[in-house]
Formats: sequence, C-alpha cells, structure tokens
Amino acid sequence: MGAHFHWRAVASLSDARAAAGCPAAAVLVNCSGLGAVQLVGDGEMTPVRGCAVLVRCPGVRHVYSDESMAGPALTYIVPKGGDVVACLGCAEPGATSLQVGAEEAEAVVSRCATLLPALRGAPVLSSWAGLRPLRSSVRLEAEPGGGGVVHNYGCVIAGV
Repeated sequence: MGAHFHWRAVASLSDARAAAGCPAAAVLVNCSGLGAVQLVGDGEMTPVRGCAVLVRCPGVRHVYSDESMAGPALTYIVPKGGDVVACLGCAEPGATSLQVGAEEAEAVVSRCATLLPALRGAPVLSSWAGLRPLRSSVRLEAEPGGGGVVHNYGCVIAGV
C-alpha cells in the first residue's frame, strides 16, 4: 500500500522525519511506547514489568489465564509451538529490572501449574523480563495543532 517503516533511535519527531528520509511524508506515526517520555514529554507513561518462563510441556494447545489476582500474581499460559509453553506472570508498575531470579521463576511456574497441572515438573528452558508501556489510556490521536503526526502508544493493564 506504499507505506514505509523505519526503525532508528531519534531524539525528536523532526529527527524521526529526517531519519526516515522522507521529511515531506503526509503522516508520521509515533509508536515509541516507553520512549514517549523522552520523545514527546509524555509524563503519563510508566513501565510495568512482566516476566516469562519458557518450559517444555508437550500437548498444551490452548491459552489459559487467571486474571483474578493482580500484580505479581497475574498468571497466563501460552503455547509457543512445538513443546514450548510460556508461563507468564506479574505486572509490577514502576519496576524496571529485566532479571528474573530463580525464586520468581519458580513462583510463576507454580501458579501456572496450579492452573494447568500438566505443567508440574516441566523443565525450564529460559526466563526473561520485559517492560510494557502503561498509561491511564492508550494514546491514539493526531498531534494537537496538526503537523501530520499520529501518536499510537501505551497500554492499559487490568488490575494495575
């Protein structure tokens, strides 16, 4: 459809236009997530830490979730293909550590095994943590005053 996507580090929206090599583009879409704090001064953005533990467990074909507990007890199970299953759990606003300790990984897998007993004793393959861009509401709007910029970032997380 004629769209062009460019991924680069930029310090301003005008830098983004220049880096894309098309300063006259009709629309620039800002999907900077947590980077919106620096890029456009969005003070509403805050990181929410989530963690994942990948395990080997054949036969898991459905997604499971327990959203009755918020924060560190948030629990999701997502098959990733083959015998790999992602055990996901936690939503910690303001936390920025990308490390997952053994105790935390064990707690995530334990909560997932309570939800799906087939996961009990599943061998852990790896673990990691990431940051989601939390905002009171998703920002999906044209830049006030025009300029051909559309902002599209932020997520709303239930229970956070």
